Amino acid sequence: MPVLRHRGIEQYYRLEGAGPELVWCHGLFLNSDSDRMFWGLPQYLAHKYRLLTFDARGHGKSSHTGEPGEFSWAGLADDLAGLIAHVGFSRPILAGGSMGGITSLYLAAKNPGSVRGVILYQPSAVGRDVPRIHRLGRVIDRLLAAHGMEAVVDMLLDSNPALSSDTASDDKISALRQAMAGNRLEPIRAATRAVTALPGLDDAWLKRLQDFPTPVLLVVEPGDPVHPQTSAEQLHKALAQATLTVAPQSYHYFLHPGEMADLIDSFVSSLS
Repeated sequence: MPVLRHRGIEQYYRLEGAGPELVWCHGLFLNSDSDRMFWGLPQYLAHKYRLLTFDARGHGKSSHTGEPGEFSWAGLADDLAGLIAHVGFSRPILAGGSMGGITSLYLAAKNPGSVRGVILYQPSAVGRDVPRIHRLGRVIDRLLAAHGMEAVVDMLLDSNPALSSDTASDDKISALRQAMAGNRLEPIRAATRAVTALPGLDDAWLKRLQDFPTPVLLVVEPGDPVHPQTSAEQLHKALAQATLTVAPQSYHYFLHPGEMADLIDSFVSSLS
């Protein structure tokens, strides 16, 4: 993977495929390789798009500085902006899951008109859900400190009934566990504390999104305690040009990545 040295870190990325410019941003605990291993969505997208994937700071192969506040939403958005400029994308579609989705929206809101559209899959908690996720973040941080990554992986997997059902792929779950547990502990702890506690996604931030001019696709899967459906609904209400799709069950698109790719294709077609 190529590497970009900027903002005090080495950031690894992959550029592949041909077609409309699309950036996929992974979520907390994950990285660009894990999204390929356990989900497979990037492989679908690379067949139709000029696709940029990357490891966020402190995740996967990318380094981090260890400085307080380095995982702020503004900082993560600046990392993303630097990568987009580095690869020469002009006005891409930004897409991402959880932390990656909100990073995409944060960047697009900071630079109106700089992107064609935004796709948010299982967005991080916003508005009235922030205090509850803040409490959950403290629990996760204590688990990380006391028992390491594997204990947190067990908690997250056990909290999603779809992943323990007969329909779930054992190979996929094994790959997800391996990808999440393989991250470095200290930067993940720092990112967890920041992403689950930042005040930047409160009600006041939602109000500032009311004039957001860019089309947005929101995709949410019910029953996930880390990514409440109510947060996606608050974003849907706040964003003037947002469409909300609710999956039949939690982790539905994790188990059926082709369907997620179809949603993305339909959204991109609507932009044309």
